[in-house]
Amino acid sequence: MPNRHEFSEQKRNPLSTWILIFGFAYAFMHVMPTFLTYDIKNHLTAGDLLNFFTPFVIIPIVWKLYFLLREKLPAVSEQRIRLVQLMLLFSSILYVNGQGMNLSANAIARHLSEMKDSPLYWLDYFFDETLGHIFWHSGMVGISIALLLLAANLSSVRATWQIFAGALFYSFAYFTDAVEGQTVPLLFPSAVLILGGIIYHNKKSMRKLSENPVKLFFLVGYVLAILFFLIWWIWQGGFPQFSELGWI
Repeated sequence: MPNRHEFSEQKRNPLSTWILIFGFAYAFMHVMPTFLTYDIKNHLTAGDLLNFFTPFVIIPIVWKLYFLLREKLPAVSEQRIRLVQLMLLFSSILYVNGQGMNLSANAIARHLSEMKDSPLYWLDYFFDETLGHIFWHSGMVGISIALLLLAANLSSVRATWQIFAGALFYSFAYFTDAVEGQTVPLLFPSAVLILGGIIYHNKKSMRKLSENPVKLFFLVGYVLAILFFLIWWIWQGGFPQFSELGWI
């Protein structure tokens, strides 16, 4: 059981708690709709309704993290702040645009199962499986880069178990998004590059990673995601979708 000092520490420093909330919310809102297949009306599922609220949950949490980081930063140049703000704003728009595009096109696709050779089906598939996923998933990559840039010089903060739990949730959802969303060519290299950037930026003192909860979160998250990708590739001989294997 956490002692009084640990509870007091979490109250003074809610950053680790919000990182856990971010990782869990990302996993829950991205993975759970797939399993809520109850048909409410005309192929509108309970998962669709939950998915509708995804950007209303994820984006406010992202910006909450932004403002928490701003409070804990030492003096940072206005140029970096503006860059992060623009990146975070643009990435948030990409995320919301892609998620909405995917949600609506995916729901419509259920009515087009017998029209797979038609231009209408192709157009819906393009907005659902191609453009929607690219925008949506690129938005999350941009969000992670923006938060890392902002937290590059974060003052030392004690890392807690929440960082590792949040990273596990994040990595699993990141991996499943890539495989089922057919965006492995986007998300796998992004994970490798971001991980390489974190390591390169801290090559002189890897110990300091444990004092930066944002870097530690994404370091662990992307290491785990890369391991998930490699295990899946070795096991399946490629990156087949879960739906292709009949898992969902």
